Amino acid sequence: MFIVPELKSLSIDESSLVWKSVASNLSKILPKINKSLFSGEMFPILQRLCSDKDSDVRLSSITQVPDIAREYP
Repeated sequence: MFIVPELKSLSIDESSLVWKSVASNLSKILPKINKSLFSGEMFPILQRLCSDKDSDVRLSSITQVPDIAREYP
């Protein structure tokens, strides 16, 4: 899926605003990707963003967890 490489690239951008945007939109792509792709490619990004030094990035990331849990119980 073409969006995954883009999100991976954006998640390592120099700007924390870009990281926040990636975090805020992770749950929106869930219906478009399969569980194994999420587990292998997107979950590591979510983990990294959840432990970011910027509190806004962490907040944006953690607010996606309930939606992700509903999509992939």
